[in-house]
Amino acid sequence: MARLNECILYRNFEHGEILDKMAELMNAWEQKAPDLKEKEGLFFECANGLVETAGSYGFSGNLWHCYLTFLLVNNENAFSTACEIRGAVNGSINELALNDFGVFKELYDFDLTVLDEAFGISCCKVLGDYTNTGSNSKMFNSRIRDRICDLSKTLAAAESTEEFMKDMVQFYKDFGVGKLGLHKAFRVGHDENDNVEIQPITRIAHVKLEDLVGYEIPKQKLIENTEAFVRGRKANNCLLFGDAGTGKSSSIKGILNRYYDEGLRIIEVYKHQFQDLNDVIAQIKNRNYKFIIYMDDLSFEEFEIEYKYLKAVIEGGLEKKPDNILIYATSNRRHLVREKSSDKLEIMDDDDLHSSDTVQEKLSLVYRFGVRIYYGAPSKKEFQTIRERIDLSGNWNSSLGNCTLPGTTDENKLGDGRHPTNVTSQLTRTYPYSGIVEYEKDVEIPVQMEGKRLILFMERTKPSTLWIDGDSVGTLGHIYAPHCYSLPALAPGSHHIKIRIDNSPSSVPAEIQSSHAWTDGTQTNWNGILGDFYIEATPHTYLEQVQVYPSVKEKKARIHVNIYSDSEQSGVVTLSAKTWNTQQEHLLLDMEKQVGLSKGENKIELTLDMGNRMQTWSEFHPTLYALNVTLATNEGKDNIITDFGMRDFATEGTQFTINGFKTFLRGKHDACVFPLTGYAPMDVKSWRKVFQTAKSYGINYYRCHSYTPPRAAFAAADIEGIYFQAELPLWGSISPDNHRLNDFLLNEAYMTLDYMGNHPSFTMLGLGNELGGDVDLMRNWLDGFRKHDNRHLYSLGSNNFLGWGGAIDGEDYLTTCRVGGGEGYTTHVRSSFAFVDAEKGGILNNTRPNTRADYTAAIAKSPRPVISHETGQFQIYPDYKELEKYTGVLHPYNLEIFRDRLNENGLQNQIDAFHQATGRFAVECYKADIEYGLRTAGLGGFQMLDLQDFPGQGSALVGILDAFMDSKGIVTPETFRGFCAPVVPLALMDTYCYSNKEELNIGLALTNYEEQPWSDALCWRLESLSDSVTFVREGKVPAHVEQGKVMQVGELKSTLTEIDKPAQLRLTLTTGNYHNYYNLWVYPDRTPESEADIFICQSLDDEARKRLSQGGKILLIPDHKAIEEQSVGGLFTPDYWNYAMFKSISENAGREVSPGTLSLLMDEKHPLFRQFPTECHSNWQWWSIVRHARPFILNATRHEYKPLIQVVDNVERNHKLGLLFEFAVDNGKVLVCMSNLEAIRHTPEGGQLRNAILSYMKSAEFSPTETLTSQQLQHILTTEVRKQDIVGVKNQSDYDVQPE
Repeated sequence: MARLNECILYRNFEHGEILDKMAELMNAWEQKAPDLKEKEGLFFECANGLVETAGSYGFSGNLWHCYLTFLLVNNENAFSTACEIRGAVNGSINELALNDFGVFKELYDFDLTVLDEAFGISCCKVLGDYTNTGSNSKMFNSRIRDRICDLSKTLAAAESTEEFMKDMVQFYKDFGVGKLGLHKAFRVGHDENDNVEIQPITRIAHVKLEDLVGYEIPKQKLIENTEAFVRGRKANNCLLFGDAGTGKSSSIKGILNRYYDEGLRIIEVYKHQFQDLNDVIAQIKNRNYKFIIYMDDLSFEEFEIEYKYLKAVIEGGLEKKPDNILIYATSNRRHLVREKSSDKLEIMDDDDLHSSDTVQEKLSLVYRFGVRIYYGAPSKKEFQTIRERIDLSGNWNSSLGNCTLPGTTDENKLGDGRHPTNVTSQLTRTYPYSGIVEYEKDVEIPVQMEGKRLILFMERTKPSTLWIDGDSVGTLGHIYAPHCYSLPALAPGSHHIKIRIDNSPSSVPAEIQSSHAWTDGTQTNWNGILGDFYIEATPHTYLEQVQVYPSVKEKKARIHVNIYSDSEQSGVVTLSAKTWNTQQEHLLLDMEKQVGLSKGENKIELTLDMGNRMQTWSEFHPTLYALNVTLATNEGKDNIITDFGMRDFATEGTQFTINGFKTFLRGKHDACVFPLTGYAPMDVKSWRKVFQTAKSYGINYYRCHSYTPPRAAFAAADIEGIYFQAELPLWGSISPDNHRLNDFLLNEAYMTLDYMGNHPSFTMLGLGNELGGDVDLMRNWLDGFRKHDNRHLYSLGSNNFLGWGGAIDGEDYLTTCRVGGGEGYTTHVRSSFAFVDAEKGGILNNTRPNTRADYTAAIAKSPRPVISHETGQFQIYPDYKELEKYTGVLHPYNLEIFRDRLNENGLQNQIDAFHQATGRFAVECYKADIEYGLRTAGLGGFQMLDLQDFPGQGSALVGILDAFMDSKGIVTPETFRGFCAPVVPLALMDTYCYSNKEELNIGLALTNYEEQPWSDALCWRLESLSDSVTFVREGKVPAHVEQGKVMQVGELKSTLTEIDKPAQLRLTLTTGNYHNYYNLWVYPDRTPESEADIFICQSLDDEARKRLSQGGKILLIPDHKAIEEQSVGGLFTPDYWNYAMFKSISENAGREVSPGTLSLLMDEKHPLFRQFPTECHSNWQWWSIVRHARPFILNATRHEYKPLIQVVDNVERNHKLGLLFEFAVDNGKVLVCMSNLEAIRHTPEGGQLRNAILSYMKSAEFSPTETLTSQQLQHILTTEVRKQDIVGVKNQSDYDVQPE
């Protein structure tokens, strides 16, 4: 029966006519009504309605289900509006909603084809699988249409009313309900009764903030205010003003698209509608969304009084202003209301006794907007090159077939396409090619280039040879800087160009080929030409090079100009410079200088006086100047345009400084991971997106591993404020007798300095990654680099000698994992290592968790700044949904193989759980690792390995972002930025686990790497996350932290006696706009749980079997030595980097192999955890428990069987592992615990886990469902586990350099 009359909440549907009629038909059919046949007309009326609805809204598939779903997602009732954005709610209303959803589930389950049979037609079959005539919708955009169609399928598949309700609640949480939930943007209108009505806008431009180039400072202010608003923090009304066409309106659209999923909606209001604002606010103030009332192009003429309505709304009356509404406006006027000079003269207004008050009333409107953001037009483009160019991009003939350049042989699918499909150590090129490729084309030289100097420019390529009209022009062998060939004189007309590109092993020194500039491990060893590709014409007297040497202290910039003259003559050099990416324009006076030129090379130095309006460049304000250098001689004009920034990047003791301010480098490692193309982007826009993502997670520094990206990366880093470290293409050793390698590296270095040197982001250069060899030779190289270009800092390499060499004189800073050898971990400057490189994998895995320890002892061993090298490296289980993203030149056979291996042990249904558990735990480990560095006074910084996945060298899936720099959904940028930012509030704790008889004594500290002292108070709040415990404490401590320091500013002290049940607490720290969090656990100090009625044993001996036969309960804690072959070691932190690679390295070095596990996984709602509150993954309370455990290999159990506490294994091995698991055995019950409870009994967490286990075993809820005989259990406990053949992965670093 269609029981619509029994619905309590879901009634009075706006489009419910079809529903009522269909219910009548269903009831008639179920009751076998004699007049059913007479209702055929009613049925066709319904069918028509469903088809018309599909046409209006774009529905396809089962139109009946789509229609029902359409009703449910649009019905605004007490339940749906309570759930919108927030999700599930508590209370009796859930029972009423469940009743209604039961009614609707019956409607979904009704088989309409029975009506076909009743009426002798086939209409319902068509309606059940309907294909629309087009994808367009008149009423919805495709995004909303698709969501409704997808939800209709989900609801139809629901197996129970509870599942049906859960799916609806999730939809309400994700998208909302009704027009306000489904649509992003609205306008104000009136209905037929002239009542104010909020009307959806169904077609809006999908603008992204990243698409707006050149407005970073205003965009960031807008983002910060909006983000605070949608996340419930204090925010202000916002006015965007400035030049026309600068992206103000587009920024509003971009903000909407970015935060729609977090509940943001926009209502556009026009000036003549301001009198309707109170009615609009009344309709939205009690909804769960956040509303921006948006006014575009806002301004008022002197005769208009609508601004008074707006002021009244902004200021509010007696009623409290709603917390879910802000007003955003854009205007080309700074003050919104037109003002005249006569307004300011009281004597000119004969009728107004207080005319200045009238002026102030008009002008005060702008001050009602708490945030005012200026958008000025970037005007760098006023400088244009005067060099003529012929674009060479397009179709070319190659020795492998026709192709497009710029591009690679991989992208053009040249070659036979044969490739392996079984490689697990990296992504696989689907069109690999190594060797010589010749590219040919006829090019037309125009008349206007006749008689001029011509060069052929290839921005990035591999060793090349050029022929023009069959004559050899030359060969170039470098790989970082462009290949620039001076061409012979070419007459106007057609000329044949042939370019040979060689990416074979013999084309560069063998040592280069393991670097990330060449290897297939991350990018590909591509063949082709990338980036700018053209022939350029200049006079024969021309500008060769312009280098800018800024001095912030002197407020001057020295300009080095290199000129080549083909005769002795005079000329005029003109300098023009201005800022171009900042709100505060700084236009310098043009400088002109007459110069005498001799034939050949000429070097000229000029000095730009930047004046008192000079703007500096840093991560906080990356102001760029565009410099246009023009040379005029009798031959004509030439010019070079370059960006520069006024910045001094230096060192002071063991810290880095930027323009005199101390900074802390919060870095990420970059190894050229771009899976779609196999090479680094050649455009600024793509790199800006990369850096904006990184900065959203708090990153301010990039270290490139044995490669240097193209110029676009530096240009983007300039704009975004990223400190950049380039490296020469070497991962190996340097020796005096390797002349080919040495010449190659030095050539790369000097060309890179000349080509990239003006970029203010280019702050550091290293010789390579994890080098060995002749230190004196390396030191001589650095001396030469400094003499050539003193704008950068130089290092001998990153983590040379794996850190065992300590601080070495001659370099400006030290990038290392340790500062030489020493006792224990005293020289370490990162918390995690491979087992081959540090005992038990380092500090984080092998010392009791705390938040007080730091690297002070190690830093004391270095006289210069230390950067922690490649920190983290915590593996995260893959999210195999990522596979569909690989649509480019690399195929993820590795990930496909890892995914398919899961089936062997029946783990394929746990992919998402594995991913979430390991990911969230890895975030906690990254947080702990980063905070070790932040607590260390004087540390220079760190570079993570990595923010993103590294799909080479064994497939190291160590990122919180995937290989595409997209979020994995395990942590938000805001949360991560809480512990990775210029200012970070820190808690200093001796442990994470406490007895309730202890007094909590937590130090409170702050880091301050902003550009001024920090004086905002530090607020703290400590509260219980456990439902069964109510506990809240909060306070505030004054703070004053000098710039560039980390300092303790206070203490948090509290008794814990009122916590009488086990509880997880959350400590939240806030200062200014910065925040951080800590979890800690408190357990009641009570008598240990009695072992009565429970037999505890180490093996399934005769006594144990006897008790089982008698229905007894057994707690089996196996002796670790006895089950060594059937278990793996107790590793707390996620396995380091990649199991296959370091397993082989450890075995080859004769050292311990890591246990290889990633995290615990459990159902935190299981009865066991009532006495041991936890999350679904490992956290700090589990440290001692896991370290004293040997997770058991349960591959021999049924695939469906899962342990109570599972241990997630690495992707290479994929064992089903258990730390705690239960069986019904014979007549009794067995709980197997793989942690040595006796060894940890003295710890708060160890004692509590023992109590929790015993309490659970005594309860009626201890009722295992997996049944075994004692013989079967014994077989599982003793059977030899099949060993897997895990293929090792080569690593260039020599782990035998460490002292024994």
